[in-house]
Amino acid sequence: CKMKKTSLKFVFLLLVFFTGLVFSGCKQKKSVSLKDVDSLSLSPNIQWAVVTSPYVAFRTEPGYDQLVAKHGRRGAVLEVLGKQYIREEKIEDENARRPKKIVTYATWYLFTDGWLEETDVSIYDNRLRAQSVASSLN
Repeated sequence: CKMKKTSLKFVFLLLVFFTGLVFSGCKQKKSVSLKDVDSLSLSPNIQWAVVTSPYVAFRTEPGYDQLVAKHGRRGAVLEVLGKQYIREEKIEDENARRPKKIVTYATWYLFTDGWLEETDVSIYDNRLRAQSVASSLN
């Protein structure tokens, strides 16, 4: 009976020790410093884009039939300056007896260097998130 009490005390002491060990990690408080963060990085009114295609061609106006203004690469973080929806009509087979008209819609985003279609970028609410995604692409 005395042996049973000793082993119960030992188990209880081990339980208290491991419980203290587990909860000791919870007492640490981490502070996040926002001193070096640009105010535009977290602004709710500004969207940010990450170029997801290996290479992109910025256009002077929305649409693939427009002139190329500049080129970009995957991982670039860009501030979205504007957005435009465009409607494109294409004739499927012009030589057919009854050519079929295909209508598509695309979203284009304006950046400092020009316009890119939504298929070439991913849009984020803040620059910090966009930079995090961009670093994982490279």
